[in-house]
Parts: sequence; C-alpha cells; structure tokens
Amino acid sequence: MQKAIKGCLLGAAALAMPLAGMAADADWYVNPQLGYTVFDKERGLEDEAGVAGFGIEKVLSKDWAVELRALQADPDLESNSDVDVDMLRVHLDAIRYLPSSGKAKPYLAFGIGHSEFETNNNGVSNETEETDLNAGAGVRYIVDENWSVRGDVRYVYATDSELSDGIATLALSYAIGGSEPAPAAEPAPKSEPVEAPKPSDSD
Repeated sequence: MQKAIKGCLLGAAALAMPLAGMAADADWYVNPQLGYTVFDKERGLEDEAGVAGFGIEKVLSKDWAVELRALQADPDLESNSDVDVDMLRVHLDAIRYLPSSGKAKPYLAFGIGHSEFETNNNGVSNETEETDLNAGAGVRYIVDENWSVRGDVRYVYATDSELSDGIATLALSYAIGGSEPAPAAEPAPKSEPVEAPKPSDSD
C-alpha cells in the first residue's frame, strides 16, 4: 500500500507541474468527507458501508483541478459478521468544472487508484489489492471565500477482479491560498488645455 500511495503522490506532482502555469493564483482545497459505498455482490460483503475520507485538491484553473484522496471503510463479511474487513482506497482524480453562474459549481471527475481489502479472521489475515478506474460527477456549493460543501458520486471499476462499486460522499471543504486580483490602476487625471493670453486693447 505504501508503494501505491507514493505512486499516486508522484503522479499528482507530475500532472500538476506542467499545468500549474494555467492559474497564476491557484487555490488548494482540503476535503474531509463522509459517505457510503455500495459493493459489488460478488465481493461477498454486505451491500453497503459507511466511508470516511480526506482529499487534497489543487485548483489548476477555473475549469480544471486534480485531487488526491483516500477513503476508508469497515464493511461486514456477508457470510460472517465476526470477521473484520478493512478497506482503503487511494485515488488520483482529474476534476473538470463545468460553466456555471452563482454559487453552485457542477463538475465531472475521473481517475485511477489503488484499493486494498484486508480480512482478519481469528488472527489470520488476508489481503486483496486492486487497481481501480473511477468516473462520476458532483457539485461544489460556495458558502463564502473559504468554506464550501461538495457532494460527489463515483462509479468504481476494479480492473483486476472486474468488480464494480459505487461511492457517494459529502465533503466540507476549506480553501487555502490564492490571492485577490490587484485593483485596477486609476487613470491619470486629464490635464486642462492652457489658453494663450489674449492681446490687450492698448497694443
């Protein structure tokens, strides 16, 4: 799992560096989130489980962002609820914000990631690792210059097992960085034309 996390971090850096110039005043969002995941029946897990996660989102421009996020869940094994199951998902996602007006900012998202399912039955552990592809959509609602709320739904496809899961999350986001645009310089005052003196009558 450590190798997968390091790979996602390196991938985020590689993707962000060439695009960072698109936005001179780029922001970051921290996205703590809660939600639910629905599992493919072939996994042998209960249909759904609560998830908790955390994401770091880099805003590249008014249209694009990238996010590295991790989600954790403790689903129950369908055949034996006494068996402990731990799920960890780490994703690197691209986010495409759609044209909008007002405080609601809809977006599309897609990415790649790594999932690990670990079961522990009476001290005997078993791990399953998968490569994931995900796609989905969401909306960010701007509360003020720092705070926003984000709703997000994703379809997740495991390329190794060919199983499909779903995830829905709600995040309370905080914006870090960025700067207000500098005020436009006031135009220089216009100089009044100076009239030439009129000749006197005595000349």
